[in-house]
Amino acid sequence: MGGGHVLLVQFQYTFSGSAQREISLWGHTLSLNALIPAVIAPGILFTGLALWPFFEQWVTGDKREHHLLDRPRSRPARTAIGVAGITSTASCGSPAATT
Repeated sequence: MGGGHVLLVQFQYTFSGSAQREISLWGHTLSLNALIPAVIAPGILFTGLALWPFFEQWVTGDKREHHLLDRPRSRPARTAIGVAGITSTASCGSPAATT
């Protein structure tokens, strides 16, 4: 008659629109308010950055050697995606830096 482990996930919402997210695992409470921005979001970002060259090679079928200083006019799609990534990172990060 052993006791089974129960995974209890609780989401508590307030009227202000913000969510207090907590997960209770085996009697221990883990706050997702710290876990998501500190571990999960950077994990997704850096995994995407690490897999990007392989994804680009698979999509374009380009198996040639590449160098850091390729001319932007020679690779317009790569330049556009890189500039979009830098712009979105800068625009998302700058409001948080001022508060």
